[in-house]
Amino acid sequence: SREISEIYCLGDIIGYGPNPRECIDLVRKRCQKSLLGNHDQAALFDPEGFNAGAERAIFWTRRMLETGDASKNQD
Repeated sequence: SREISEIYCLGDIIGYGPNPRECIDLVRKRCQKSLLGNHDQAALFDPEGFNAGAERAIFWTRRMLETGDASKNQD
């Protein structure tokens, strides 16, 4: 046993994969502390300094979190 007492998340929970809500839920359940990564911040606010592919992923993630359906409200 490693005797791990706390888990910290260093950010960028969302913006990389197909299940942002599930990722957030997992971090909230298992981590005692979590930092806001630049992809997390971009999903909450306006993305700045990201390439076109990353911006598309951020807007897709935002739609998934807001509606649960990536096909709705497409830009």
